[in-house]
Amino acid sequence: MTEPTIKAIIADDERAAREILHAIVKDYFSNIEIVELCDDMTSCVAAIRKHKPDLVFLDIEMPGSSGLELMDFLQPDELNFEIIFVTAYSDYALQAFRLSALDYLLKPVQITHLEEAINKFKKAKIYQTTASQLEVLKNNLTLHQPARICIPSSEGKYFFDINELIYFKADGAYSEIFTTSKGRIYVGKKLKYFEDMLTEQMGFLRIHRSYLINVRHVTMQSRTGSHSLIMSNGNEVAVAGDRTKEIMTFVKNFLINSAPRPDEGNTHSPVSS
Repeated sequence: MTEPTIKAIIADDERAAREILHAIVKDYFSNIEIVELCDDMTSCVAAIRKHKPDLVFLDIEMPGSSGLELMDFLQPDELNFEIIFVTAYSDYALQAFRLSALDYLLKPVQITHLEEAINKFKKAKIYQTTASQLEVLKNNLTLHQPARICIPSSEGKYFFDINELIYFKADGAYSEIFTTSKGRIYVGKKLKYFEDMLTEQMGFLRIHRSYLINVRHVTMQSRTGSHSLIMSNGNEVAVAGDRTKEIMTFVKNFLINSAPRPDEGNTHSPVSS
């Protein structure tokens, strides 16, 4: 079956970067039609309004306006396309992209990475990068530690402060996420996806093959067994037996050295053993 044509725009102030990406897309992706090449934000916005694309390849740093400001120039009913950012940002900044569930390509663009991004785009049920995702990205890029996350699911996109995440539980190719604001949600991502994104430096720790926890939400070590922890929602989570001492040391050290715990001043108990 013939794939439907995808209309795309490339926006990059570097002429060589525009033309190289255009050539790669033309040579390797026959169903993607590049309808316009743009060299600044003004021409990009005009092209979006003219062509109503499905996809925009957007350089994050252009003269006059950052690619992150694109949504500021458009009305809500014009936000019906997906963005793949093209960037030369550092590894730290790329973490911010992952937390916002936005796709990106590193310069110079590699064909394999472009193919991965386009395949991910094709699998999306709705072609739409939301203003909230861009806001998460902007905020995380300006902070010493990322503070917000976008979690895509079959029901839509969830947005959380990092501290709202209590723990994650593996369920095959899916994950259960326990939160302070929305209770439990179920998403089609493996636990490894979240483990790679939410690092120990951010206060997250894989304590068992089935559990990834936010250590800020540990209240105590279980009284009924040394190989489990009690979380702030009252749930008990298993700890890999041979790592209990190591994990408890990490939890205590992180809480001593970190910023205030979630909902500081409420009923969360200090970690005890």
